[in-house]
Amino acid sequence: PRLACAVILIVMAAIVKGSVEEMLPFHADHRWGFDPMKIGRLFSIIATGYIVSAVACGKVWTYMEGFQVAFSAFWLMVLGCMAWLVFMTSTYSKHENVLWAGLLTYGVCL
Repeated sequence: PRLACAVILIVMAAIVKGSVEEMLPFHADHRWGFDPMKIGRLFSIIATGYIVSAVACGKVWTYMEGFQVAFSAFWLMVLGCMAWLVFMTSTYSKHENVLWAGLLTYGVCL
């Protein structure tokens, strides 16, 4: 049962990640007017959040025995919310810092 649960969580995160990575360049170009270098910076922000959170999770993973699945499910839910919020940002705010904060949080959720 744990393996099946892990596979489901990983597949769902991969689906969200794949969708965001496909749509982000188009969204950044058309909604924000970003050039290719700025779009690359967006992916760097996501990667930074992902790396930092992976290190932090690795440090505390063994201490969460019994709560690892719930922890992963919680962050998967937040990942979906952050993916939606990243694309909604341009509707409510054109401040790049808001977009960067959303992408950083999205990267942490990965």
